[in-house]
Amino acid sequence: MNWDSIRDMHPKNAGPLVFVAIGLALLLLFNFGAAVWYVVDQRSENARCAATGPNADLSDCRFDTVPLAGVDLSGADLTNASMPSKRMMGADLAGANLTGANLRGADLSQADLTDANLTSADLTRSKLLDTILTRADLTGATLDRAKVTGAKWDGTRCPDGTTNDGRDAC
Repeated sequence: MNWDSIRDMHPKNAGPLVFVAIGLALLLLFNFGAAVWYVVDQRSENARCAATGPNADLSDCRFDTVPLAGVDLSGADLTNASMPSKRMMGADLAGANLTGANLRGADLSQADLTDANLTSADLTRSKLLDTILTRADLTGATLDRAKVTGAKWDGTRCPDGTTNDGRDAC
């Protein structure tokens, strides 16, 4: 290779073909960077959603594989979380924010939902056997075909917005 052939490869001598090649290289670089960012972002989101515990921020998380029976999620933010058909027997959800949560078919038997916010939560076909719902807010919640037996309803705000005044159910 001599000096003349190197000079001929300079972009000002190569014309539009070099600009196309540079453009394609930049496009690939930015798309690869975006893909890596998405993977990193998804991993950090998965780590956030796996870090269960009191006062945890678990809003918008999906709990497909995380075991939740007996777990302490007191005071946790579970806004719009998805927990369909989860076994949550004996879970401590006292003071948790479950606004808009998907709890369809979830087993919340013997769970403590004292002071929990279940506004607009979907509890269709869920099990609430011996569940503590003292002062829980169920305004707008869906309880269609839910199995509710032996629950404690003291001061609970019912789905229709009324407050339980000592009745056995809403």
